[in-house]
Amino acid sequence: MATPLSRTHSQRRQRFTETYNLCARACDADAGVQQLLCTSSRLRCASLGGGPAFELDAVREFCRAKNDSVEFAFYSLDLQPGWRPYAEA
Repeated sequence: MATPLSRTHSQRRQRFTETYNLCARACDADAGVQQLLCTSSRLRCASLGGGPAFELDAVREFCRAKNDSVEFAFYSLDLQPGWRPYAEA
């Protein structure tokens, strides 16, 4: 039986992979998205209702793989205060 921690780890892997691949596909499909994610010097991104914000980790890693000097401002907004320590880590 899966523990809450193992479920969270499994969800992290799935959501991270889905978001990372979505960034890659979006860049392949649209030159504007590619320019935004791969060459911007600063990006602001929000995760709405995303719990521990695994999606923001994926966006950060995707963009850093293309442009290691990019600066980020991330915002994780969720009504459940229990996710705060994870989102701030």
